[in-house]
Amino acid sequence: MNDKTKNLIIGFVLLNLVIFGVVLYFQRAERSKAVGGEAPGFTLPVVSSNEMVSLEQYRGKVVLLDFWATWCPPCREQMPAVQSLAEDESLSQDVQILSVNTDERGAGRVPKVKAYLDDNGYTFTTVLDDGRASSAYRVSSIPTLVVIQPDGELLHQQTGVHSEKELRELIAEAKEAGRTPAQ
Repeated sequence: MNDKTKNLIIGFVLLNLVIFGVVLYFQRAERSKAVGGEAPGFTLPVVSSNEMVSLEQYRGKVVLLDFWATWCPPCREQMPAVQSLAEDESLSQDVQILSVNTDERGAGRVPKVKAYLDDNGYTFTTVLDDGRASSAYRVSSIPTLVVIQPDGELLHQQTGVHSEKELRELIAEAKEAGRTPAQ
């Protein structure tokens, strides 16, 4: 390989790093603008029934939104932690877990998602996003976790795998933020 080719490769790699950095900067800026504001509302169908779920119906509770897809390895890595929270009876009065599936829409989606949840023993409420919730929350990659305070304010939104410990800390923070001085 001659020097000109090496320089072109190095230049190409550096350009891609710069572009990647700029994209990350703007994604973080968009996320930080949303945090602290009112969480966007939505109404979506529950995967295992004809029931519709509205985010508004959980006002007064901490809401954990987990945007995921069946084909996503990091999503699959995080789901046991989400299930553990859903099974924790000490959280059931104050916290609502909403699993927001983002698999491609189509005739085979519902059976595929139901089979995945059943095969893995996941019992948390799972809704099927039609693209509007992902768009409203500016979800550009998954898993994306969103924590909403009881007053409807967006406390946390971040892409990537969260440990159960991190999720519990965020839930505790959201509960605390939702308390009035009289409580």
